[in-house]
Amino acid sequence: MLLKGNHLAAVRGGRQLFAIEALEIREGDRIGLVGINGCGKSTLLHGLYGDVPLESGQILRRAPIAMITQDAAVLGTPSAQWAKRLGISGAAHSGGERTRQAIAAALSQNAPLLLADEPTTNLDISATLLVEQLFVRYDGALVLVSHDRRLLDTVCTTIWALENETLRVYPGNYSAYLAQAERERQTALAAYQAYQAEKKRLEAAARLAKSRAKGISSTRRLSTSEARLPGMKGVYGAKERAAEKTVTAIKRRIAQLEVKEKPQPLPEITMRLGAAQPITARKAFTVKDLTIGYEGHAVLSNVSFSIPTESRTIIMGPNGAGKSTLLKALVDGAPGVNAAKGLRIGYFAQGHEQLEAKRTALENARAHSDLPEHIVRTILARLAIGAADLNRPVSQLSGGQQAKVAFAQLLASDCNLLILDEPTNHLDSFTAESLEQLLLEWNGTLLVVTHDRQLADKLATRLL
Repeated sequence: MLLKGNHLAAVRGGRQLFAIEALEIREGDRIGLVGINGCGKSTLLHGLYGDVPLESGQILRRAPIAMITQDAAVLGTPSAQWAKRLGISGAAHSGGERTRQAIAAALSQNAPLLLADEPTTNLDISATLLVEQLFVRYDGALVLVSHDRRLLDTVCTTIWALENETLRVYPGNYSAYLAQAERERQTALAAYQAYQAEKKRLEAAARLAKSRAKGISSTRRLSTSEARLPGMKGVYGAKERAAEKTVTAIKRRIAQLEVKEKPQPLPEITMRLGAAQPITARKAFTVKDLTIGYEGHAVLSNVSFSIPTESRTIIMGPNGAGKSTLLKALVDGAPGVNAAKGLRIGYFAQGHEQLEAKRTALENARAHSDLPEHIVRTILARLAIGAADLNRPVSQLSGGQQAKVAFAQLLASDCNLLILDEPTNHLDSFTAESLEQLLLEWNGTLLVVTHDRQLADKLATRLL
């Protein structure tokens, strides 16, 4: 036993995130922690690590713990061995470089337990594959939060699902968890339907019995001669009392039925995007002899390419190659970039720069929209931004929730070209899968920078 927790509870912004009766981590465990954005995954990890207090609970830590935080804070000093292994040389400038430093610092501790919160965020594919191999071979227990479904499948042998404010444990990897969760949902749905059918049958029987009781009590009045006959009033009274007893018995059976709640489907996002005014030109962008860079350093020189209208183009490359800088050059119309007439760009920036931190989720979603407020509220609701978060400043939302607000802003605007920079970063795995389906159905032109292997495999019609 490396760690044991009892009666763990966390509250954020007046809302209870979770109340977990018990959990434990043992030697050799490979645990994937999953749940929708905002359910408390990071809070739980930090609570187990010990740098963020929980509202209540007891945690027994029997071994040193290393931590990789979501913001890639470097906790400790990377050893020369791990720095070399992860390709670190000098100071970190890009997000990917900072992430590699944080991973190297955590692995340098050789801790029996490693907690990793979105450790592949901002990593290119080669670095992600390296981290995947290191985690598989890690000589210790591991608890992993990740939007990378393939990473969860490859590394994890147990899934912790944080849902409905509690923790459920599933044996197997992420795909096995999804299959088991769906089987449980179908079983619960069958039980709910059977409960509803029996309740309706008994309610109909109660109505019939009540109707009969009324019929008995409203029979014709006894004549004077009939009333004088011995036992006549008792006959009619006995029938009425018997009917009333039947109604009471049926109501008691209804009350004694074991109530079955309607099961919720697995978290999913349902949204439709489309361009009301599509691009009429054959090419959305034509780029010729483009040179770009930052801090006096050219990352791309004399680059020429085009983006065909209605294509789904994926941009890949190692960290620091200039992918995000290229997107900014396209959006800003740098020299050498020619945009099609009527092009309207929806830009999803990696740092959500399009959001205003002090404005609320609803205000940000409506910032570039002519749609009525109730429609924008519906878009946010479909993106799992609940009523409690609508009027909170986005600075108080999690990274995944901010990403959803940014997507809502795009949905509410009238754009015919989506430019997305690492769209699945900070999203929970459920939303990442739904986003994948959304983008497959997108009717406009699409340009995406991503290191998400599954997203690229499913989505790309072209690759840069």
